[in-house]
Amino acid sequence: MILTSAIQEVIDCICRRGGQPFIVGGAVRDWLLGKMQGKDVVPKDIDIEVFGLSNGELRTSIGIFGEVKMVGAAFGVFKLSLGEVDVDISLPRRESKVGKGHKEFDVVPDAMMRPLDAARRRDYTMNALMWDPVSQSLLDFFDGEESLRRRVLRHVDEETFVDDPLRVLRGMQFCGRFGMQGDFETMRLCHSIFHTFGELSLERVWEEWHKWGMQSVDPRAGLQFLVGSGWIFHFPELQALIGCEQDPEWHPEGDVLTHSGFAVEHAMRIANREALDEHDRLVLVFASLCHDMGKPTTSRVNEEGKIISPGHADAGAPLAELFLTRIGMVRMASSIAADITPLVREHMCYTSLRDPTDAALRRLALRLAPTTIEQLGHLTEADVSGRPPHAPRQPLAHIVERAREVNVHASTMRPLLLGRHVLETFPGLKPGPEIGQILRAAKEAQIEGAFSDVQSGIAWLQKNISVNV
Repeated sequence: MILTSAIQEVIDCICRRGGQPFIVGGAVRDWLLGKMQGKDVVPKDIDIEVFGLSNGELRTSIGIFGEVKMVGAAFGVFKLSLGEVDVDISLPRRESKVGKGHKEFDVVPDAMMRPLDAARRRDYTMNALMWDPVSQSLLDFFDGEESLRRRVLRHVDEETFVDDPLRVLRGMQFCGRFGMQGDFETMRLCHSIFHTFGELSLERVWEEWHKWGMQSVDPRAGLQFLVGSGWIFHFPELQALIGCEQDPEWHPEGDVLTHSGFAVEHAMRIANREALDEHDRLVLVFASLCHDMGKPTTSRVNEEGKIISPGHADAGAPLAELFLTRIGMVRMASSIAADITPLVREHMCYTSLRDPTDAALRRLALRLAPTTIEQLGHLTEADVSGRPPHAPRQPLAHIVERAREVNVHASTMRPLLLGRHVLETFPGLKPGPEIGQILRAAKEAQIEGAFSDVQSGIAWLQKNISVNV
């Protein structure tokens, strides 16, 4: 494993003080994955577990390298920033479940425990790998390297795995991030703690869904882990998509959950292609996941024997909001959730918008607020491209281009005329309901293109509105 010179200095210092440092967790996993792909991965976030030193001795050893922050005084995790590299340094520890909940553990540091026992407390075998930077050797007590090679997510210890329900959702995002599938016995253990989902806080639930949305290379694998573990039941808006059939002419890929998975997969390609920031990436990914949630309640077979889902976009918007609430997004990332609902509601507009007028574009922009026609274009591309073997396409490309040409987006559709403009134009008018009626008429005229600035708006008032004063 290639380490920065700063990390190597810290390791050398710990060794001189009599400690035995091992690099553990994600840094080892990511390095091995890179190696399997022929890449030299230099970890930027390092976890070091130090055997043979007390808490005080460890803190003194690393204090010469900069400010040391402690997280969790009871079990002593020291945080050290070395330029662009963040390092967590800790003693090995024993954990035992003492109550319900993800955090209800008795944690006791034990610098004298064996590396094997320290690795046993990890969740999955790929995360139990340890690297000895002194002997330059890999410690792999539970065949984690083989699990990585086979892309199988397997638990470390049957007795301790079930202590922490968060491990199931971690499994979901790990499968998505690394393109893995759950081991049969691991799926069985996840089923056995199905009832513990309620012990998780919304913050932790959202943290795992956030990682799935931001980092997945195979998001469908994450969804399949939810199905296989039975935990998709805790997200009924998703579960309802399983087995919801679609017309094979338009959707040869299968049921709605299968289609939604392919749509998310394509959404991630779009996000990479367009270099979307975190906010817009998550909006697109979760809108793609949620866009057809209205189909289970609206689908039927018509007189011609075809499956249709009239009104599913409108029906899906409130269901999407329910799902986003369940996963913690509404509480933890409300601005992202606010953008998703209007996209779900409008995602079928491309079937009727052939050659829209400028006024029709303005109305669409208003319905989409606070999101944009361009973001809707990305969602519809993900939708129609998530139907293999049909070829990818961009059904709203011409609409997006038109909107750019005429500068139509939600921000340009803010009302130009306000109550004070009405009162200034009609000095004898008193505040009351009539002003609201005038402003609504003015807004409609603005949408239709009757005026484009305040001055021409006032002229429109003088010409078109008469009041009794």
